Amino acid sequence: MGAILVFIGLWVSSRANLGAPLLARIFSKEPINELINWKSILTSIFLAVAVALFLLSLFELQKELYPVSSKLSRPSKPFYALVSFSAGISEEIMFRLGLMSLIIAIIQFLKKVENASNKIVWSGIIISAVFFGLIHLPLSKNFVELTPFTISVTMIGNLITGSIFGWIFWKQGLLIAIISHIAFDIVFHVIGTPYT
Repeated sequence: MGAILVFIGLWVSSRANLGAPLLARIFSKEPINELINWKSILTSIFLAVAVALFLLSLFELQKELYPVSSKLSRPSKPFYALVSFSAGISEEIMFRLGLMSLIIAIIQFLKKVENASNKIVWSGIIISAVFFGLIHLPLSKNFVELTPFTISVTMIGNLITGSIFGWIFWKQGLLIAIISHIAFDIVFHVIGTPYT
């Protein structure tokens, strides 16, 4: 499924005016120092880290108000560090480059418009973020019993993060979305400890 989404994303992302502009420019003849906008990268990483800290604080609040018992102990921090990189890369390619681009291209086709409006892009961001949340439900089931509360927490948390990563992908491109996702995962799963 991931390979199909990658192919589709590469095929339709340019039509939706999305993609990997930084990666494309790396293969141009421009000097590397002119290609990298450090302000964009650092702002995106800051946003991802701020969202991770916000969600971790909500988990702490949830532990006090509505304790949820864990089913399994969490894997080690080195394991989560490795997963942060693999998930950051694969999930951004599948959900932003692949699914989000496809959704936007389909909406463009159905509306018979050449350029995606902000409304069309935001529709693609939100719909792909919902799928991003759904794909995380089986993972959550490993750590907590799936109840209406834990399902809501998983879906809302991933809707927030999926929307943030979608916005970063839209505005900054695939590479910066991947870097931001990795930064989020390291703060959320390696430094922080949700589900404990």
